[in-house]
Amino acid sequence: MSATKKNLTNTFLSTGIILILQVVNIVLSTQLLGSEGRGQISLYLLHIAIGAQIGSMVGGEALVFFTPRFNLKSLLSLSIQWNAFIMILSMTTFWWFEFSNESILLLGGAIFLQSSFQLFTQLGIGNLLITKSNKAFLLSQCIFTTCILVFHSYNSLTETSFIGAYMIGLSVAIGFMIVHTKKFKTNSELPSLTLKKALSNGFVIQFGNLAQTFNSRLSYFLLESLFANGKALVGVYSTALLVSEKALVVPKSLGRVQLAETANQANSLALRTSQYFKLYIALAVVVMLVLLFVPNALYVFVFGSGFEDVGFFIRLLIPAMLLLMGSNAMSNYFSGLGMYKVNSMCTVIALAISSTFAFTLIPIYANIGAAISTNIAFAILCISQCWYFTRKNPDLPKTWLLPNKEDWSILKQALSKVK
Repeated sequence: MSATKKNLTNTFLSTGIILILQVVNIVLSTQLLGSEGRGQISLYLLHIAIGAQIGSMVGGEALVFFTPRFNLKSLLSLSIQWNAFIMILSMTTFWWFEFSNESILLLGGAIFLQSSFQLFTQLGIGNLLITKSNKAFLLSQCIFTTCILVFHSYNSLTETSFIGAYMIGLSVAIGFMIVHTKKFKTNSELPSLTLKKALSNGFVIQFGNLAQTFNSRLSYFLLESLFANGKALVGVYSTALLVSEKALVVPKSLGRVQLAETANQANSLALRTSQYFKLYIALAVVVMLVLLFVPNALYVFVFGSGFEDVGFFIRLLIPAMLLLMGSNAMSNYFSGLGMYKVNSMCTVIALAISSTFAFTLIPIYANIGAAISTNIAFAILCISQCWYFTRKNPDLPKTWLLPNKEDWSILKQALSKVK
C-alpha cells in the first residue's frame, strides 16, 4: 500500500469514528444539561480555542513547515515554554475579568493542554506521521466520551466536569504522541528555531485563525451579552453550527493529507489543489443534502427539549459550510507553501466585513442574524482566497472551478484508495 493510500484510508477511518464520538458528546451535553448548559460549554470551549490559538503563535500549524527545516529539540523547547507563558497570561486575564477561581484554573489548564496537543500533532504531520496524528485525535475523543459517561453515571456531570473530561482526553493523547516522538526526524545539523522566527510565521497564522474563529463564533459573545436568555440562544445556535461542521469532518480531514503533500512536494500543486477544492465541495454537497432533508422532529428527539430550531439553523448555514470547504482547500495550499499572510489577510478582510453585519443583525434577529453574518464571512473568505490563488497560478485555465472529465477521473482514483 502506498503512503498516500495508507494516509487516506487511515484518515477516513479514524475521522469517521471521531465524527460519531463528537456527535455523541454533543447529544450528551444537550440531553443532560439543556440549552443553557450547552451554551455555557460552548462559551468555555470558545475561550479555550482563543487561548490555544494564541499559544500556537509559536508552533501551531507553522510546525508542518518548520519540521523539515529546523532542529526538533528547539521546536519542542520553544513551543512548550511559550504554551506555559500563554497559560499564565490567560489565567491573569480571566482573573482581571472576575472569572471564578474554578473557571480560571479550569480554562488555564485546558488552554495549555490544547496548545500542547496541537504542538505534537502538527509535529507528527510535519514528519509525515499522519496515521499517528489521526490516532491521537481518535484517542482523545474516546477518552473524552468515556469520562463523560463515567461522570454521568456518578451524577456528577456539570459544565465544568464536561471540560474536565475534555482535558483528560487531551492529556492521554499528548502522552501517546510523546511516546512516538522517537519516530520524529532529528537532525542536529539543522538550525535552531528562534522566537523571532517562530513568531514571524506563527503570529500571522494564528492571527488569521483567531479571525476565522470570530468569523463563525463572534455571535456567541453577542448573543450572551445582548439577550436575557443569551446562554440558551448560544446553546441552540452552537449546536446547529457544530452539527454542520462535524458533518463535514471526513472531507475536511483530507486537509491533513493535502497539507503534508503541499509542504513536501513541488510539482503540479496548482492542479492538485484545484482537484482537492472540487473534491471537498462535492463531498460537502452530499453531506449537506442529507442534513437538508432531516425532519425537525428528529433533531428534537436527538438533542432534546429546547432545541426545536436546530434544524432550521443547520439549513440556514448550508451555504457557509460549502464555502468553508472550498476555503479549506485554499488555506491548505497557502499554508503548505508557507504563504500564511495570504490566509490571514483574507480571513481578516472577511471578519472586518462580516462583523459589521453581526453587530447590526444580531441585536435585531438574534440567531438568524448570527447565521446570516456567518454565511457572509465565509463567502468573502472563499472568494478572496480563490482570487489570490488564480493570481499566483496564471496558467490555470479560467474554467478550473468547473468539473471536467479529467477531474472526475482523478477524483474517482482518489476515492477508490479509501477501501
